[in-house]
This record gives sequence, C-alpha cells and structure tokens, in this order.
Amino acid sequence: MTYLDVLEIMHKVGYHIKRSVIHDVVDYVDNMLRDSRILVINRDGEPYALVLFSISNSYEPYFLKNDFDFLPHNPNGRIIYLEKLISKGWDKELRKQFEETILQIYPQLETAVWHRRGDRKIVAKRRLQYV
Repeated sequence: MTYLDVLEIMHKVGYHIKRSVIHDVVDYVDNMLRDSRILVINRDGEPYALVLFSISNSYEPYFLKNDFDFLPHNPNGRIIYLEKLISKGWDKELRKQFEETILQIYPQLETAVWHRRGDRKIVAKRRLQYV
C-alpha cells in the first residue's frame, strides 16, 4: 500500500483534505505506513474504516501534537492512541473487528484512548470477551 492508496481510501470513507495541508498529510501518511501504523477495515469487500494509531505508555504526546505531525511510538507500550479514525460509521461490529485485529498484532495492549471533536477523551479498557 502507498500513501496514494491511503489518500484514496480516506476520500472514499468521507475525509476530504484541504489543499493547505496536503503536503503535511502526505508526509504523515507516508511515515505512518513505513511504521505499519495504519489499519484498513473492510466491509463487504470495500474499505469502510481507516485507523491511524500510535502505541505508547502515555497518550499525551500524541494528543498534544499538531494533527499531521509524526511522532515515533513504542510498539511495546500498553496504550493505543487512535490518532485518526475515519469511517463511514462506527458500530459494535466494527469496533470488535478492530479490537481483534489490533490485539493479534499487539497482544500487550490494555487501554485504547481517542478524542472526539471538542477534546472529549474516550478511554476503553480491554474487553476480554472480544479476544
């Protein structure tokens, strides 16, 4: 997968990039791809959601950075911070699919954190029934 593939998926699932940040987005996506920190979730054979994430023991550096700044992560960390969640919808089935996939790659994860617009923090503890 290339950054162009990711940009196409972003557009398909409803994310439109402003011209003023296109270079920042391309650099960010390219770095996230090289670091294997992008997960595409398909539904009915088509991309349905795109998750860009970081693993660490603290989510604060990722929350405080600018939207398209790339920061290294610690793949041995216990917290996953969802930097970008771009999807046509978010339901229990999609969350379960994401959780199962990410835990296969990073079984040590205990907590997921993300922020909704307005800086409202969401924390989800690992649900063992989905593993």
